[in-house]
Amino acid sequence: MNREEAIKKQAIKLHEEHKLGYIKISKILNVPKGTVARWIYCNNKFVKVKELPVEERLKLYHEAIKLRKEFGLSSWKIGAKLGVSPQTVDKWIYGKNKTCYRNVTKFKPNREFSYIVGAFLGDGKFIRSIRNREFGIELKVKDKDFAEEFARCCNIALDGIKRNYDVWLANDGRYKVRVRSKLLYQIFKKIRENFDEIKNLVLSPEDFLRGLADAEGSPLISVAYDSRNEKEYLKLRVRVVSNNNLGIINFCGTLLRSLNLKSTSKICVKKGSKTKLPDGREITSLHDTYEVIIQRFDDVKRFAKLVGFAIQRKQEKLEDAINTIEKYGTHGKAIQAWKELYEKINNRWVKRPTFQLC
Repeated sequence: MNREEAIKKQAIKLHEEHKLGYIKISKILNVPKGTVARWIYCNNKFVKVKELPVEERLKLYHEAIKLRKEFGLSSWKIGAKLGVSPQTVDKWIYGKNKTCYRNVTKFKPNREFSYIVGAFLGDGKFIRSIRNREFGIELKVKDKDFAEEFARCCNIALDGIKRNYDVWLANDGRYKVRVRSKLLYQIFKKIRENFDEIKNLVLSPEDFLRGLADAEGSPLISVAYDSRNEKEYLKLRVRVVSNNNLGIINFCGTLLRSLNLKSTSKICVKKGSKTKLPDGREITSLHDTYEVIIQRFDDVKRFAKLVGFAIQRKQEKLEDAINTIEKYGTHGKAIQAWKELYEKINNRWVKRPTFQLC
């Protein structure tokens, strides 16, 4: 047995048999107080708090505060009871760097957070770097107004957790918003593992559906053929979401029904089918992809009013189609009026530029 082990054994004996505290033992043995406290209280075994789920960290945090307030225990004694390092307990008790815990206790889902959840499930991805201790989420999209709305909602929903979240232009020309937050990282991980958790986070169906529709939805306008009347007509529908996760599809349908909006869901891309992208690449689908469609005109109008799109080009196209049908109906002049407003480029309706004479 080396000298350190012998002193450690003696310190533990003084504590157990003579009920001495670590301060007195440190004076008797001429050993630093922290070292003695670690020997007699924690036995060098600490839990790595940062690696624990949010719920467990919060439980330890509240228990530490309770032990301090009700029993006046020292950081070392609290650490010994909870298996947490006294330095961590100090931070909790004295407010040193306890930002994440303060905000976790204050954080409550709101309308803006409902939008964040919808947008993330559509176009978001996780940020994780163990080496840099970086956790969070990221949205990277081609529409600047979509990224700006996501950033705005993050600034309101996560007020004070980190800093203001800004929109950045990525090298590939898309706009991105990075949110470094272990709290959000763990919340969305939990949703991915158990989709039922989403029910407690979405307080506003309209905002959730808007975020989801901005990411994966669009107005669907086409010139179809009516075989009964043997005429062409302007057909307007709304795709709310297109995704291979049945949990998202079913939840979307439930929320639409809660808003008295009728919708249908179906497989739009079968597993193994090949799709050609606008850039010429061909991809093979690894899963069945489902979509949720609103077809009745009255429901489409109600969707535009209650939910709509935060992306201006999508909302503008939807409102233009509604106004055209309300003014001209679906046959004859409606098609002509629509084609005067929009032209089809690469199988998409693109608004024609408007010129004003000076």
